[in-house]
Amino acid sequence: MVRIKTLSLVLAIALIATHPNITTTQPIVKVYIFGIKGCELCDKLYNNIVDIVGSENVVFYDISTVNISRRREIVGALSLIQQLLSISLSPDRTLLTGIFIDHKLKVIIIDYKNKEECKSIFKRIPREGILVVGDRDILITNKSLERTLARLFTNPEISIKTTVEGEKMRYNIFPMVLICAAIDSVNPCTFAIFTGLLLTTLYSIGRKKMITTGISFVLGIYLSYFLIGLNLVQVLAIYSLKYIVACLAMIMSAYLLYVGMRGDSPCPLPNPIRSILTRMFYPGMTSIVSTFLMGTVIAISLLPCTSGPYLIALTLLGNLSLIDTLMILMIYNFVFIIPLLAILATAVSLRKVVETLKLRRIKYVRILNIIEAVLLTSLALYVLLH
Repeated sequence: MVRIKTLSLVLAIALIATHPNITTTQPIVKVYIFGIKGCELCDKLYNNIVDIVGSENVVFYDISTVNISRRREIVGALSLIQQLLSISLSPDRTLLTGIFIDHKLKVIIIDYKNKEECKSIFKRIPREGILVVGDRDILITNKSLERTLARLFTNPEISIKTTVEGEKMRYNIFPMVLICAAIDSVNPCTFAIFTGLLLTTLYSIGRKKMITTGISFVLGIYLSYFLIGLNLVQVLAIYSLKYIVACLAMIMSAYLLYVGMRGDSPCPLPNPIRSILTRMFYPGMTSIVSTFLMGTVIAISLLPCTSGPYLIALTLLGNLSLIDTLMILMIYNFVFIIPLLAILATAVSLRKVVETLKLRRIKYVRILNIIEAVLLTSLALYVLLH
């Protein structure tokens, strides 16, 4: 009886050892695709891979909705792969796919591949290293380099988490950004130049021309400030500069408090710029183009001494998605020009009020500087603590 049981056990073990469905388990396959929703090639690649491994094993991440820091990681990976393959990738080739087998990154696919090419790739999964499939293939076996590339796809749910939590983050940040915009909008230097421009235009040309001149000036400031912010926010998101920005804001606060106590103007225009603007004030130079350029010059030249609130706001925006950043930047700059639009509206209806406003601006500039210094200090502390 014992011999029969022993023989049965041996046969059972032999059967298990020779049966492929029992000895081998199916590998765990997970595919992560980084692309843009609505992109034709992105959708095609997604469908091709779904047909091979099933939709439950494919995750598509829309990089247009992730934050700037995450998108930079993806672009950085493409740049690294570009160097490895010695090829030139155009900026729009951001379709990147990672294939994980048993939780290990085994294949990186660059750009679009048709269904047959995808099937071929799945048949060429390497035992060791990472296969990078682009215009030509390369096998990466350097462990350090493998970890660098795998880091891009490690826990890619972080991207979705960032997007989901982006709503909450946006609502938390938005009030602070509005406060920054409100502080930034109280700009005595810009008020003085704009009021002088409106009065000069009104006396020399008339009220109708003053409207177009004023709108052109405000538009120049708006677009310049918006474009400056759009570029700076990407720099601030890429590099962790929040401590530097906060320190600069504290220094600027101290300066504003100092000039506020003395009653000085916090930001006198440099003589060369003042000379240019004086020539532009002449009646013959109050065209739409010249006043638009004047607004651009003002936005750029006064940025170093009025950018404290703007830099803090941009630091906060670095954690949001690109779409949220664009929307809030537009709102910020609209709030920034509201006082200028109010001055323009007042000038159209009441000339005397504008002259009075110019005098009041000089009288109350000290109080405005002190208030701005206190609020700017509070915002800098908020950035440091968050």
